[in-house]
Amino acid sequence: MSLKGIINLAIILCYFFIFTLVCFQENAEALIAFINKPVLGMGSDSQYEIYVMNNDGSNLRQLTDNEFFDGDPLWSPDGMSIAFYSSRNGIGSGDIYTMRYDGSNEFNVTNDPKKEYYEPDWSPDGQSFVMRGSVPNPWSGADLYTIHKDGTILSKIENLASDPAYPEWSPGGNRIATYTFSSPETPAKIVMINTDGTDKVELPDAGRDFDWSPTGSQLIYIKQGIWAVNDDGSNAQLLFNAGDNFYPQSLRWSPDGSKIAFVSGHESTDVMLQAIYFMDSTGANLTRVSDFMRIGGDLDWSPDQKYMVFSAEGENYYNQIFRLDINNSEILQLTFSGNNSKPRFSPLLDEAYAHTVPEAGTILLLGTGLAGAFLRRKIG
Repeated sequence: MSLKGIINLAIILCYFFIFTLVCFQENAEALIAFINKPVLGMGSDSQYEIYVMNNDGSNLRQLTDNEFFDGDPLWSPDGMSIAFYSSRNGIGSGDIYTMRYDGSNEFNVTNDPKKEYYEPDWSPDGQSFVMRGSVPNPWSGADLYTIHKDGTILSKIENLASDPAYPEWSPGGNRIATYTFSSPETPAKIVMINTDGTDKVELPDAGRDFDWSPTGSQLIYIKQGIWAVNDDGSNAQLLFNAGDNFYPQSLRWSPDGSKIAFVSGHESTDVMLQAIYFMDSTGANLTRVSDFMRIGGDLDWSPDQKYMVFSAEGENYYNQIFRLDINNSEILQLTFSGNNSKPRFSPLLDEAYAHTVPEAGTILLLGTGLAGAFLRRKIG
């Protein structure tokens, strides 16, 4: 049978099962990746490992298992892979790895024994990373780099200074936002810059928390309140004046761009306690949506905006993962042992995305492989 015939047969079989698959997809939920460190007593050499669970805490699976630190899990845009940092090559030579959503096919992307790479962020097309890199011995400050996910085309982002950190790739595709630490010569600031080092914009005296809008056209950041600015540095607006009452952090723009979430303490409560707040993207309608807790931050929206996950101190005095129901503000504790942080939702299982196969044209994936199967349909 010809390749065209095989493809047509596959399409017919897919349509035969479409009703079952569509019913499954309608009930699909995003998964949560996070890191956990067992609490084994003083002097323990246990390290953080990466886990995945359903959004209600069920079906917990450990993805990494070694004697080194594995952290900063970050889902690829298609939900099929997780990028993470690992120190398994030794202290001072940490690398960026990828693995499939089930923990298989680990791959060392950077693989450089002379440098340490960390704080990765995926490009919007899922083909590359921006990351922080440094030479640890002797320490001479860090730089930002981009690299293809297969480990090729490593490139330093020029025209940056003052030890850039926490890079975030704009959903628009070409801009990077990063926080640069203060030095005797320069104050701390946020910098927006193209991946080729051009069109640099500086936001002086800004805090280290920031987030891109879903389209990448704006950035929100903290500077004695919450500000929004266009990606070219124009039209900076104060959305929320914190004054002396609030201490905002962990900014997160909702997937549809209509809401901004953040964590803040309040002058009327214990200084160790924080709550989650929502406001419109214009700064209007500020609402506290959680009780005051010892929140560690790590806010993340589910892609359907039904839930938000975060880390906070549990009854055992270690950080646990909690889920906030956006509809009724109910909070569900998802983990109960160890020290947990960095929860991140996967993309929804039923998000469609296009993939091009040279022999077959463009294929539309109607569901990802997270459930063990996916449906394809030829388009174009």
